[in-house]
Amino acid sequence: MTGQPPAYQNDNCQAGDAFLPQTFGDKFDGSDIGGEVPPLEIFARSFLKERSIAAKILEISSGEKPDEKISYVRDYLRDIQPQLRRMESDALVPVLKKYSLSDDECLTHIDNAGFDEHLAENILSILENLKLNDCMDPASCQCLRTLAHSLRKRAAIWNAVILPIARVRFNDQANLELSERLGAIVKNTQQENANEK
Repeated sequence: MTGQPPAYQNDNCQAGDAFLPQTFGDKFDGSDIGGEVPPLEIFARSFLKERSIAAKILEISSGEKPDEKISYVRDYLRDIQPQLRRMESDALVPVLKKYSLSDDECLTHIDNAGFDEHLAENILSILENLKLNDCMDPASCQCLRTLAHSLRKRAAIWNAVILPIARVRFNDQANLELSERLGAIVKNTQQENANEK
């Protein structure tokens, strides 16, 4: 396979939004794992979501600050992105490395697709303290733009380079291991959420 299915090729926020409830958040109960949605497609949907979030961040940095848009990005960075990072680092990357050749292009690009947690925390702090009529200072605007470009770069690397290679290289055993890792993360997350209540 040389590319994404057409549904994964645009930056339309509505297209990305449609995937979110099935992938993360309160409705993410793991029902897709081992079911009709292949594990790699769960990640493809998630990285598409990062592209739509990047577009919203750029809009906020340019002065568009409706409450719902700020809340949307803030909730994503606080609640959803950490789940994606956890699934990426604890499930996807280890299986990719196990089933890749030593000089595989996957391994070459994984490090370039990292996520700047410190920058995201700064953005989250900015958005949590931002009022509707506030004007952001230039430094804050630049932070938002930097994060947006970082998310777009991540999405491009994963969806255009790493995941297509993985789809070709993965065998049934690799897919099974990835499903099991994702299932364990979902189970642990559910238990953690239950303990917090």
